[in-house]
Amino acid sequence: MRVWAFLLIWMVYGAMINASELRTYALAQGVAESLVERGTFTLGHSTIPDFNSSLDSFSFDGKLLPAKQPGVFFATAIPYSFLRLFGIRYEGFRDFVSAWTTWWTSGLLTAWFVVCFFGFVRKIGARRGQALVITSTLAFGTNLFPYTGTPHHDVLATCMLGFASIGLLELHPGRRPVSILIAGALLGLVIFFSMLPALLVATCLLFSLIHLGLRGGAIYGAGFVAGYLPTALYNFHYFGNPLTQANVAGNYSNTFFAPSWSTFLIRWNEYLSPMSNMSIAHTMPVVLLGVIGILFLPASLHKIRNLGFAFLVIHMTYLFNMGTEGHCQFGARYLMPILPFACIGLMAWSGNALQRTLVVGAWIYSVTFNLIGALGQSMICTNLVQSPIKTVLSTPELFSADQRPLIPLLAVISAILCLVLIKKYRSIQLQSR
Repeated sequence: MRVWAFLLIWMVYGAMINASELRTYALAQGVAESLVERGTFTLGHSTIPDFNSSLDSFSFDGKLLPAKQPGVFFATAIPYSFLRLFGIRYEGFRDFVSAWTTWWTSGLLTAWFVVCFFGFVRKIGARRGQALVITSTLAFGTNLFPYTGTPHHDVLATCMLGFASIGLLELHPGRRPVSILIAGALLGLVIFFSMLPALLVATCLLFSLIHLGLRGGAIYGAGFVAGYLPTALYNFHYFGNPLTQANVAGNYSNTFFAPSWSTFLIRWNEYLSPMSNMSIAHTMPVVLLGVIGILFLPASLHKIRNLGFAFLVIHMTYLFNMGTEGHCQFGARYLMPILPFACIGLMAWSGNALQRTLVVGAWIYSVTFNLIGALGQSMICTNLVQSPIKTVLSTPELFSADQRPLIPLLAVISAILCLVLIKKYRSIQLQSR
């Protein structure tokens, strides 16, 4: 059943992909094309003009390099390599190739994580209906949904961190060393995709010592080093030091932790005030309920509560003291790494009918809001997040079917999947009787 659910979610993500957004946000596509066509992560040599420059690139040692971690470019290059075998290249088929590679990176990994997340939520005691609400919140009620339409580093890093943190919580000191090593390597790969959750990665390393003991924590740390190796090789090759990250090499100081009372107050308003266009109260209020709920999870879930609370405090402290809030975006994409734990916090809101009604209302609003974002655009400066309904009415061309390269490919497959799911559900119902 979960395989069919994964495929259906993946199809939905693919159907939402907007070609106009991919033409605007072209960094991942440009680097992937360079990697496959010329064997280098550097930019500036493409026959496609948009791929030769980007706001997210910088010059280092005479080379134009992307100001992001290499993981998203490597991931995007894999499906492009497959298409190229059949003569399908960015040059001549840009919209289709961009959509295809996005579907096989952001869409694929997010759909996979969502299904695994459902299994984890069920395992920690959520009822089936409750688990469906929690999981559908993560899948469609947060800005993770619109960002599955872009090959974005923060989406991939959020999923990798989700896999890593869930894997860590499912470990215990008696597990085989190989399992602990693999879990640690998964955590190391988070840095391959984004530096945004770096402090949360460090939190997991510290938590592993408490959770697994010194021996288990040491094995987990060794796995982390192995998982960090691809990032180290990239950094050494392009920056001469395995520890020098792209944002440091490019001196993007606005991404550094820089405590400031004025910045703190500005960020507090941006992330939490209902009057802010990017706040969770405006874009995904159901997540705000989950954030509160983490504090009230039952004692039996104390490890999840403790790690989730640590994630929230540490990550928000970093965001509230950072020089940038992410610029043009649909909602606060920097909050993505804490979304899985925020959604788990919804388990605490099932005590009475009033609480459940509040969750359902916030869920409906959040899913509707982020569906509009998924149909529209998330990585460019528009009024979509400020007044979504008005934007839909005033610029319907942004939401038209001709902006969705994969709809012809996905429509038939989605219909078949729906029929299979209905048949499966009916057979389960008959067996339960």
